[in-house]
Amino acid sequence: MITFVAGFVALVVCLRAFFHPSARRAGVAVAVVVLLAIAVIAGPSGLVLTKVIGRLALPMGLVWVAVVVVTAWHIARRHVVAARWSGAAVVVLTLLGNDPLGQWLMQRLEAPYQADPFAEAAFDVVIVLGGGASGAPHAHYELSPSGDRVLLGARLWHAKSTPLLIATGTKIAGFQDQFDNLLATRTIWRDLGVDDDAIVVIDDTRTTGEEAAACAKLVRDRGFKRVGVVSSAWHLRRAMRLFAREDFGGAVVVPLAADHRGAPTWEGFFSVVPVGQGAWLQQKAVWELLGAATAR
Repeated sequence: MITFVAGFVALVVCLRAFFHPSARRAGVAVAVVVLLAIAVIAGPSGLVLTKVIGRLALPMGLVWVAVVVVTAWHIARRHVVAARWSGAAVVVLTLLGNDPLGQWLMQRLEAPYQADPFAEAAFDVVIVLGGGASGAPHAHYELSPSGDRVLLGARLWHAKSTPLLIATGTKIAGFQDQFDNLLATRTIWRDLGVDDDAIVVIDDTRTTGEEAAACAKLVRDRGFKRVGVVSSAWHLRRAMRLFAREDFGGAVVVPLAADHRGAPTWEGFFSVVPVGQGAWLQQKAVWELLGAATAR
């Protein structure tokens, strides 16, 4: 942060020097040197500096730098109104792409779901909500960014925490990409050594609400008494509200968290520079909050 403030002040001073009489430029030059020295001494170095530069070179980082320069230019030229607007743009862009802020929002969603899934008593069945698998440019499948869901299901089966795994999630009509999540999940589980007769797939579950309804019917029909529900930790708040609305015939339904994204970390100026990952985390968090608010 010291680097950012010192560098910004130095930028403003340089711009003011450029637009002011030469008599002031000697003192201005000294101020710039001092400020830049502070920035170098207090700022990141080595690999950290390389990563900071890398962030600044990314699309969002480049836009951010451009807006910062424009703001400094307006300040130097005493364009008060323009400086306020561009300064506001710097603040908004910094917040929208802020990694620690996105992690903090995720942490708020994940806080109730920190329990160790492997410390739970055994389940009759473990349901793994869809979204953990993706296609690949070759004949095989890959784990998606939420793929820890699929992996946790397989690990629980191998740990003998459950004799049966249920996969949900199907194609949504109207989308061009008709990826078969159920086939992908089943294939990955087989590759990980899960017995085929230990896998059940539920079709026609396009949303979390539909997944909850279909799973509740299956649990009632088979008389299961203890059920685990695996999903991303940040998704469980909304998922468990929807599962709580369904009739599971008296079965105990336990959330099992995977794919944690919380635990915000502050790395100084490195964390100030906005990145797409920060925006993605915030988008996911807001999506979950909107879903919970609308009970969907």
